Amino acid sequence: MQHSRAVNEETPYLSSFELLDDSMQKGYELSLDDRQKAFEEWERTWQLCKALAIKGEFTSVRELDDAFCGTQYVSNWIQDFPDLLTDKSDEEEVRQKKRIALLKDILSFPLELDELTGKNFTSDLGQELILNGDIEEGDRLFEDAVASDSSFAWNYIRWADVYGPIANDSSKNYEKALSILDKALQAEITEDKEYVYKRLEELLQISGLEFEYEVILPENQSNSSHRQRSSVDDTSGLFKNSAALHQDSHAVAKPSSAQKTGRNEICPCGSGLKYKKCCGRNHPTVRSSVVREGADEK
Repeated sequence: MQHSRAVNEETPYLSSFELLDDSMQKGYELSLDDRQKAFEEWERTWQLCKALAIKGEFTSVRELDDAFCGTQYVSNWIQDFPDLLTDKSDEEEVRQKKRIALLKDILSFPLELDELTGKNFTSDLGQELILNGDIEEGDRLFEDAVASDSSFAWNYIRWADVYGPIANDSSKNYEKALSILDKALQAEITEDKEYVYKRLEELLQISGLEFEYEVILPENQSNSSHRQRSSVDDTSGLFKNSAALHQDSHAVAKPSSAQKTGRNEICPCGSGLKYKKCCGRNHPTVRSSVVREGADEK
């Protein structure tokens, strides 16, 4: 085994690297039949990684990889490690606590991860905390992630997911998920913004709110299921009343308990027009988000 670092055979590195490689490969083999035993082996692998990082004064996974040159890159293995704890056949509370402890350990250890892995692990941890009932801590992680990089679409998407598509009974909160995606739509996201639209559409469908909101797409966004914004449209963004939504959370989180008029019903004002073409045009919950194009054009 060759190493790029100046490490000669008298140093303890070679034997330690071999132990690390052997343990890593043993875990991969065990994972085919017994994920629990594989996880136990990879706990040992992780301890070896930490010991090597301290001994060799490695400050990043990339530096460790440069010196290691094993069968697998450490950077790839470390992404696979927490995935052993995604098997839903395990007792859920035990699985969550193990995964939370592992992710906290990896993120807090002074061995820098590559940027995307760090972001993904932070989102993984935030989701697990919220699903485990630690909503305040999980939200704080996502808030910090968004503050650190407001242009990264997946910070918002994965935060919203934990209150919508992957929510459990304790975390399900469709209005909160919508509010998070609304923040994403107002952010200066340069890549993957189409996935925000996609998640928004999915969320409105599973929540049953698809007829209460309207998405108006920007001119350069192609999606036949939603109305496209024109250059003469009076809307300033995807959520016409997004500023009002942020100022008054009741506009999204707590719909009015009064009897609602359907969008295609005759407006109660007596104009004879459909509600969506009359008083409903300026109603914040009607104008602010998503209704399918077909329903809007009838």
